[in-house]
Parts: sequence; C-alpha cells; structure tokens
Amino acid sequence: MAKPEAYLKQKHFFGARSIAYMMSDVDSVDIDHALDYELAKIIMNKRLHGKI
Repeated sequence: MAKPEAYLKQKHFFGARSIAYMMSDVDSVDIDHALDYELAKIIMNKRLHGKI
C-alpha cells in the first residue's frame, strides 16, 4: 500500500532501492477474481504434494 501523497510527489510507486525480481508464472499467480483464487489453490496444493 502506498500513500497518495508519496505517489503524487514521486510520480511512481517504486522506492529508491527497488529492484526487479523475475518470477515464473507458477510463483506469481495474479489473483483478481474468484477463478484466479481457485487456480492458485490448485497450484499450491500440487506444490505441497510435490507435483510441481
């Protein structure tokens, strides 16, 4: 979460020490909807049981 004042001052959400971090699709599931959440649960269950 960021404060609106910080964004308006800097014009971006990244801090001075921000760096990029590459992640696979499986490690970075974007959850925007209920279906995305269900997919994330399936992936997590498979990971817990050593299938991914």
